[in-house]
Amino acid sequence: MGDHSAPADIAQCQQTPLSRDEAASSGRRTVDTWLPIHDWTEAQVWQRIRQSGVPYHAAYDQGMSRLPCSLCVLVRFPR
Repeated sequence: MGDHSAPADIAQCQQTPLSRDEAASSGRRTVDTWLPIHDWTEAQVWQRIRQSGVPYHAAYDQGMSRLPCSLCVLVRFPR
């Protein structure tokens, strides 16, 4: 499952855990985006997945670090 101490990717690192969604907000409502596991390491995410018993795609067990669409230019190949 890859380097379990590294964040998933650079774009995710640049996001803040709590931010205002200006496009979705209006004068009548305020919409915030909350990324509750933003500061977790990959190891912490996998620990929570295993503890909860939530099913996950078998490709992760085969070395894939992420499962993007087949046309995504940011795909990472198995290590």
